Formats: sequence, structure tokens, C-alpha cells
Amino acid sequence: MGLCYLFSGIRIFNYITVVFDLAGVKSRERRHIFTFVSVALGALGALFGTSIIDKVGRRPLWLWGTAGCAISMALAAVFTAKAMTQPALAFLFIFNFIMNMVYMPLQGMYASECLDFNNRAKGLSLFALVQSLCSLCNLFAGSVAFQNIG
Repeated sequence: MGLCYLFSGIRIFNYITVVFDLAGVKSRERRHIFTFVSVALGALGALFGTSIIDKVGRRPLWLWGTAGCAISMALAAVFTAKAMTQPALAFLFIFNFIMNMVYMPLQGMYASECLDFNNRAKGLSLFALVQSLCSLCNLFAGSVAFQNIG
């Protein structure tokens, strides 16, 4: 679950300034506002996901939320390819909301619920280690990739 979260499209927000450049957002004030909106939508998504997880169920939330993430990211890519940057930015924000609604509440729960009581601490420690290693990889690999792209 943590790998799905870290190696999916959510990491595009690490390079949101590149997305802002593509969208034509040049002023520092507008970038700050859009960044604030993105973070606020992510936090609201996580809170909303936490509040509905018991009503909807874990598996339906995960499956439908992942489908929503795929659709919103695909629409953002289509609008970006057609140079329609405002809708692309809107769909990235929708993606951020859905991604945080689904994966933030679920990523810690699956690791703890799938393991029996005797192995739960080891499993959660392994989960944290793998997630930290993936974050480290994402942190350094992205900048190298952008330099090699052009």
C-alpha cells in the first residue's frame, strides 16, 4: 500500500513548480496560493477518507479511489497534451484530493491488519523502512531524471 502511494502520481507534487511553469503560473503569489490549495485539498481528502472508511469499507474505497485517481490523472495528461493547462491543473488537484482520501488512511491500516499479532511490530517496522527507502529514492531520482530529460 505504501509503495502504491509513493510510486504513483502523487510525487508530481514534489515538482509542482514545473507543472506551474507548464500551466503558465509565473507569479510567486499565485504559486503560493496554488500550493496552499493543493496542500489544503490533500488534508481535506485525508480527513474525508478517514471519516468514510468504516461506512464505505476498505476494499471498495481502495478500488474506487484508485480508479478515480487513474481517471483524474489521465484527464490531466490529456488536457496537458492539448495545452489546456487550467483544466489540467484542476484535475491534478482532484487527483491530489482522491489520492489522499484513499491512500493516507489505508496505508498504515493494511500493514497492521494483515499480520497476526506476533508479527505486527516487525511488519510495521518493515513497512516504515521500505517507505523511507522509496522516499529517499524518489527524492534523488527525480532531479536526475529531470536533468536527463532535457
